[in-house]
Amino acid sequence: MNQAPLLKSILLLEDEASFRDILEIGLAPQGFDPFPAASLSEAKRLLTERSFDAVVSDLRLKDGTGIDLLS
Repeated sequence: MNQAPLLKSILLLEDEASFRDILEIGLAPQGFDPFPAASLSEAKRLLTERSFDAVVSDLRLKDGTGIDLLS
């Protein structure tokens, strides 16, 4: 019996488009609702608009680091 995941909405911060697409394609069929962000600034904007159950983040970004998202 498949159970729905406890975590649904995921902020997906990855600046490499192909890798971001692969993650999004892999998460969606598992019942997750990924919200892709291509930059730190875009991820911060999304965080002001809504809350997420989890964050998957690249560490090295063109406009900062994944750690910068925590501040």
